[in-house]
Amino acid sequence: GAVRWKDGKALETFEQFAKPKGKLPPEIIKLTGITDQDLADAPSEQQTLEAFARFVGDTPLVAHNATFDLSFIRNRGRIRCLWRG
Repeated sequence: GAVRWKDGKALETFEQFAKPKGKLPPEIIKLTGITDQDLADAPSEQQTLEAFARFVGDTPLVAHNATFDLSFIRNRGRIRCLWRG
């Protein structure tokens, strides 16, 4: 998920699951409450990343504790990310 902000106001949100290539590990189900059934009709990983890239456009991203997310996005080459740790 993501939120587009301007002048301290939320303007638009992005929320979308992605269908994984395999079954969710039990620890992810326990952590998130998301199940394989929740993802059964979700778009593919590629479709979700493309939708996210369209949402982001050329706007800067600000994230909290996003090491996993950044590595996921970088490894798929969809969005250019600069890390400022």
